Amino acid sequence: MQKNTFFRSILFLFLAFGGTLRAQIAIWDIDEMARLRKGTTYLVTDDTTSKTCKEYIDVIKQTWTLSPVKCIKSSEMEEYLAPGSSFFSFTCLENTTTKTDRNGFIKQGNSTFTFYFDLWICDESYFSKKRKRLKENDKIPIARIELYTTHLSYFNTERFTSTKLDGEGNIRNWSPGIVKNYLQSVMYFIKKKEERALTRDIFQPKLLKKLKKDTLFIPDYVLLKINPLTGKETERDDPEELMREYPYPYKIIPMDELNRRILTDQTGIHYLIYVRSVADKTISVMNSKSGVILSSLRSSLTYNIKSKDFKTLRQDIESD
Repeated sequence: MQKNTFFRSILFLFLAFGGTLRAQIAIWDIDEMARLRKGTTYLVTDDTTSKTCKEYIDVIKQTWTLSPVKCIKSSEMEEYLAPGSSFFSFTCLENTTTKTDRNGFIKQGNSTFTFYFDLWICDESYFSKKRKRLKENDKIPIARIELYTTHLSYFNTERFTSTKLDGEGNIRNWSPGIVKNYLQSVMYFIKKKEERALTRDIFQPKLLKKLKKDTLFIPDYVLLKINPLTGKETERDDPEELMREYPYPYKIIPMDELNRRILTDQTGIHYLIYVRSVADKTISVMNSKSGVILSSLRSSLTYNIKSKDFKTLRQDIESD
């Protein structure tokens, strides 16, 4: 068991930090799904009463069908650790750079943080330990959803520590409707027994061709631009300039309106999700009814969305 845990940890770190090996959704350890299905999935949240958080709770309980879902507080998590238990919770991973000074001494550099919504179970070896204090390497990740948070968390020393499901307004690609579609995608991959590295692109040309006629809905946060020197979002793109390479129907709308359309449009819409990481970006197109991802492409060493990204999407729509 210890050997399996070691190799699982190496794989986990490789997929989490390995250069371009990050996209919006990852699936690991399909073999552990039997444990998950037999137990309860605990949704870690310290707010179960506010209107916004209740919307997330209701959507997650309605959408997730692989196991029963129960809400617990973050302070209660260790009480519910058991071989058959699984957990949905936010995760913050720190990446600290190092540098060597003129005397050859290694010094710690800047820290950046990446943020995720994780589905995980506890390694069985944890239950045989004398001191049962949960550590990060005790967790076996099953699924991971990458989050695009506000700029403060990237360039300051602040960690994303929210245990409220609404993210307290700090997550761009996050709403009850989007969470519904993310979970639909996660369940689809799990049911197919398809493990996915975070970098794995998705390209479904037959489905993408629907965008020649169907409106592509785009959340207005795509217009925000980050200054590479300060890390601050102080500029906004001109919508017409951003979309000049995309000749098909589209509509840029506020996140509240996008969320409403996802949850209420019975026929389904297609919408774009843009995730900015520390030094790369992912642009995906999803269907709101099924959660099917029509396309998902990762670009490294770039994070602001640009007109050429929509040119690439146009070319994908037109490809045979």
